Amino acid sequence: MRRWGLALAAAAALILAVPASATHSPNGENRLVTMTVSRSGLELTFKYTIDQQPCPNPHCAANYGKAYEIKIYVDDGATDTNGLAQWSHPIFVSGPPRCTASAAPVVTCNAGSRNQDDPSAAYPLTAEIKVLAGTKEGAKAEIDVAGYSLNNYAEGISVPAYDCGSEENNYRQAQRLFDTRREAYFRRLDYYNDHYAGTRFVARLLFLDSR
Repeated sequence: MRRWGLALAAAAALILAVPASATHSPNGENRLVTMTVSRSGLELTFKYTIDQQPCPNPHCAANYGKAYEIKIYVDDGATDTNGLAQWSHPIFVSGPPRCTASAAPVVTCNAGSRNQDDPSAAYPLTAEIKVLAGTKEGAKAEIDVAGYSLNNYAEGISVPAYDCGSEENNYRQAQRLFDTRREAYFRRLDYYNDHYAGTRFVARLLFLDSR
């Protein structure tokens, strides 16, 4: 009997040791909403889709199964803290009406009114939201949607990190190109100054030479 008691205690300890979900929507269901995250430079694109459920009766309102509030978080995948780069403050670029960008959550959309029959009081079932933001390596996104008979989330979505290294490389290439062209310009200027007189004439020749 004592052996069984020890086994049960060990099993309970293992269950308790499993980390709890870090969702920002503890009362929501992990279904009905999906999201992808892509990046182009500093610009992040969050594309979400809500799976609208069939009306269970003939008298559902027009907005049944649609969201009136959307929140998108970016968390550090290792520590569940804020996943934004320390130097970054998100800037809203585009998306549905009444959406804003901030640190936590990164995106907040709130339709304002709560009218089940007003189309403007619900968000589209699918849309793209763009923000400018730097993120940490390994960051994860979560989307929480609340609405008319809707309280759902999706989490653990990979967020592409902003690669500062590629930007630095682009800067170095641009600097080398600038230096090369500046050197060529001054070589031509010296040549024309040595062979021709008159500032206007030299400027005119340089203009023709650069075309």
